[in-house]
Amino acid sequence: MKDLFKPIPLSISAISLACLSLGNLLQMHSILLKHLLSILGILIYIIYILKYIFSYQDALVQLKDPTVFSLLPTFSMATMLLADYLFDYIGNITFYLWLFGLILNLLIYLAFIYKYILHYNKDTMYPTFFVSVVGFVIASVTGPTFNQILLGQILFYIGLLGYTLILILMIRYILTHPPYPSGTNLTMAIFCAPVALLITGYTSVFDTLYYPLLIPLVIIEIITYLYVIIQVILPNLFKSYYPTLSAFTFPLVISATAFTRLGIIFLPENSFLFYPIYLTHLIALIAVITVIYKFIKALYIKK
Repeated sequence: MKDLFKPIPLSISAISLACLSLGNLLQMHSILLKHLLSILGILIYIIYILKYIFSYQDALVQLKDPTVFSLLPTFSMATMLLADYLFDYIGNITFYLWLFGLILNLLIYLAFIYKYILHYNKDTMYPTFFVSVVGFVIASVTGPTFNQILLGQILFYIGLLGYTLILILMIRYILTHPPYPSGTNLTMAIFCAPVALLITGYTSVFDTLYYPLLIPLVIIEIITYLYVIIQVILPNLFKSYYPTLSAFTFPLVISATAFTRLGIIFLPENSFLFYPIYLTHLIALIAVITVIYKFIKALYIKK
């Protein structure tokens, strides 16, 4: 069993998160697709847990990498989405699973703050850091299921502050350092994820939207999404395998989710402007399927 799980990178938790999120998004097109993606996300979620059980030492080695450590919240984020998915089947008991995911996420957040913010190193800065300081805003997205509106609002503002801080540090790093090497450069796809998560969380827990706050977020999201698609996804999705390819999954899914949420709120029903939004759904689906295939091929299919 150890040999089976040793090759698995901890970054697969991001793919589990992406599958669960994509299932929620695509239910507007197909309930069957929602369940298939959710089941796939749950299977990857279980594999991630088994990785720690059967290959604990290798997992600890991977966590020494800042990009891997800062992706830890994707597991707790997936836990909250899993609780939201199971709510329809087993009811309020899933609140405790959701709460566990949130507490775990906040603990990882505090560990990240201690390790990489209080002991800040200007030469150690990666796009994955956004995940650690904004990831818990998934509680704002899923919180309404468990009547946790106020908590979701508070977490949104904390996430917004964290995003602003890391964005400033990231821009400073990019302007003063050479480009990331191959593999690490793929994490630039994460740039469109935090603001998309903030938009989705904001529109989930606030009935009255403050446009001077929302409009800049939307503009940033459009710019970063187009940058990620043109400069990161298209040149790299169908090329060499890297564990960091998992960064191509959730950012595209949550971006498509944010665009969909905005479309439902602001566009007339059946508006032709929904077609570009549906295109983001297709892009996210293609990216998730392609990355899963690349992981399976690289890890287990003999050449």
